[in-house]
Amino acid sequence: MNEELKRFLTDLITIYQEKYQDSLVANDNEDEEDKSFRLGYNVAYYDALDILESQIKVFGLNVNDLNQITPDLVQHDNSNTFIQNRTK
Repeated sequence: MNEELKRFLTDLITIYQEKYQDSLVANDNEDEEDKSFRLGYNVAYYDALDILESQIKVFGLNVNDLNQITPDLVQHDNSNTFIQNRTK
Protein backbone atom coordinates (compact mmCIF):
# COMPACT_ATOMS: atom_id res chain seq x y z
CA MET A 1 0.00 0.00 0.00
CA ASN A 2 1.50 3.35 -0.94
CA GLU A 3 2.02 5.92 1.82
CA GLU A 4 -0.50 8.46 0.50
CA LEU A 5 -3.29 5.86 0.42
CA LYS A 6 -2.27 4.59 3.85
CA ARG A 7 -2.42 8.12 5.33
CA PHE A 8 -5.81 8.75 3.70
CA LEU A 9 -7.29 5.48 4.99
CA THR A 10 -5.81 5.96 8.45
CA ASP A 11 -7.34 9.44 8.69
CA LEU A 12 -10.74 8.34 7.39
CA ILE A 13 -10.83 5.31 9.70
CA THR A 14 -9.86 7.45 12.69
CA ILE A 15 -12.67 9.93 11.97
CA TYR A 16 -15.24 7.13 11.71
CA GLN A 17 -13.90 5.43 14.86
CA GLU A 18 -14.17 8.68 16.82
CA LYS A 19 -17.74 9.17 15.68
CA TYR A 20 -18.49 5.53 16.58
CA GLN A 21 -17.02 6.10 20.05
CA ASP A 22 -19.07 9.29 20.49
CA SER A 23 -22.23 7.36 19.69
CA LEU A 24 -21.55 5.00 22.62
CA VAL A 25 -22.01 7.78 25.18
CA ALA A 26 -25.52 8.67 26.30
CA ASN A 27 -26.39 12.27 27.16
CA ASP A 28 -27.72 12.94 30.66
CA ASN A 29 -31.03 14.28 29.31
CA GLU A 30 -31.41 11.69 26.52
CA ASP A 31 -35.02 10.60 25.93
CA GLU A 32 -36.03 7.40 24.10
CA GLU A 33 -36.15 9.11 20.71
CA ASP A 34 -32.65 10.57 21.18
CA LYS A 35 -31.38 7.19 22.37
CA SER A 36 -32.81 5.44 19.32
CA PHE A 37 -31.22 8.02 17.03
CA ARG A 38 -27.84 7.67 18.79
CA LEU A 39 -27.96 3.87 18.60
CA GLY A 40 -28.84 4.09 14.90
CA TYR A 41 -25.75 6.25 14.42
CA ASN A 42 -23.76 3.68 16.36
CA VAL A 43 -24.79 0.86 14.04
CA ALA A 44 -24.23 3.02 10.94
CA TYR A 45 -20.65 3.90 11.92
CA TYR A 46 -19.90 0.30 12.85
CA ASP A 47 -21.26 -0.80 9.45
CA ALA A 48 -19.19 1.86 7.62
CA LEU A 49 -16.02 0.66 9.38
CA ASP A 50 -16.85 -2.96 8.60
CA ILE A 51 -17.41 -2.14 4.92
CA LEU A 52 -14.12 -0.20 4.76
CA GLU A 53 -12.24 -3.16 6.22
CA SER A 54 -13.94 -5.59 3.83
CA GLN A 55 -13.19 -3.43 0.80
CA ILE A 56 -9.55 -3.01 1.80
CA LYS A 57 -9.26 -6.81 1.86
CA VAL A 58 -11.23 -7.31 -1.39
CA PHE A 59 -8.94 -4.91 -3.25
CA GLY A 60 -5.94 -6.91 -2.09
CA LEU A 61 -4.56 -4.23 0.20
CA ASN A 62 -2.81 -5.32 3.37
CA VAL A 63 -5.17 -4.62 6.24
CA ASN A 64 -2.25 -5.21 8.61
CA ASP A 65 -0.73 -1.92 7.39
CA LEU A 66 -3.52 -0.19 9.32
CA ASN A 67 -4.49 -0.40 12.98
CA GLN A 68 -7.63 -2.28 13.96
CA ILE A 69 -10.46 -0.94 11.83
CA THR A 70 -13.73 -2.52 12.92
CA PRO A 71 -14.46 -2.36 16.66
CA ASP A 72 -14.73 -5.63 18.58
CA LEU A 73 -18.23 -6.10 19.91
CA VAL A 74 -17.55 -7.97 23.11
CA GLN A 75 -20.72 -7.42 25.03
CA HIS A 76 -24.21 -6.05 24.64
CA ASP A 77 -25.64 -4.45 27.77
CA ASN A 78 -29.29 -3.99 28.83
CA SER A 79 -29.53 -0.49 27.36
CA ASN A 80 -28.81 -1.81 23.83
CA THR A 81 -25.50 0.01 23.55
CA PHE A 82 -22.44 -1.79 22.33
CA ILE A 83 -19.28 -1.83 24.38
CA GLN A 84 -16.00 -1.97 22.55
CA ASN A 85 -12.93 -3.83 23.71
CA ARG A 86 -10.14 -1.33 23.12
CA THR A 87 -6.92 -3.19 22.47
CA LYS A 88 -4.86 -0.33 21.05
